[in-house]
Amino acid sequence: TGLSTTHSYTYDLNNTGGSLIPNTGKLRAYFFSGSYTVSSYRYVNNGYRNGLVFIGDSITNGYKTLGFLSGFVPKSVNSNTWNICGGQADRTIDVQPAIDNLVSENTPTIAVIALGQNDAGFSYGVSNYSAQLQLIINKLTAIECTVYLLTPYPRTGVDQTPYITACINVADSNSLMYVNAFSLLKDSASTNYNPLYAADSVHPNATGHTLIADEIRKNFPAVKSLSNYIDFEIENLRQKASEFSRLGIDSNSQL
Repeated sequence: TGLSTTHSYTYDLNNTGGSLIPNTGKLRAYFFSGSYTVSSYRYVNNGYRNGLVFIGDSITNGYKTLGFLSGFVPKSVNSNTWNICGGQADRTIDVQPAIDNLVSENTPTIAVIALGQNDAGFSYGVSNYSAQLQLIINKLTAIECTVYLLTPYPRTGVDQTPYITACINVADSNSLMYVNAFSLLKDSASTNYNPLYAADSVHPNATGHTLIADEIRKNFPAVKSLSNYIDFEIENLRQKASEFSRLGIDSNSQL
């Protein structure tokens, strides 16, 4: 009683260890024992980098991988040019307030929407999903943001098919490019030990995220334009070529 404290915490998306759940759409405060009153708080956003934002859920945040940097978001651009909106268990309806703030304060120029997994998982309804997805697209295109769609992913025990169809229909009706993540990862998603998934059969593992990132770079030109991935690969190839040349003049080398 009568005590007060001021605490400042810098939210670090690169640190996903412990109890930290990457989620820019929600703020959480944890208190252990006793009673507390939060008299005031201030949320400081330093702005979006390069205007690119990924709007999604826990999969977008790399949950169940080796860490956030093993997820498809940083793998898509291979540089610090990404931003995330939304997080764990978010459906299309859950991110609407965050989208409102996004378009009014950050005005992104490129958005990759990766929602629907939880709409299906929590039986939100296909028509509701389509309507909320369209609403997000409307808000983004109103500020002349380039929008891409990533369909929901395979998930053991849940029929994602109607949501995949709905997502593709929304993409087609808005003339948007999309990646069918369901078809990409579906290969053996009906088993509990899909080699592209974590043991929970809900979240792709690092290998699955790499496949998603590859398709994003191939199919979303505006994202690819921000990526330094190609330059990295070319430099890597040059290095390998140099090593190969050295092997050719080494009498003890074996291929």
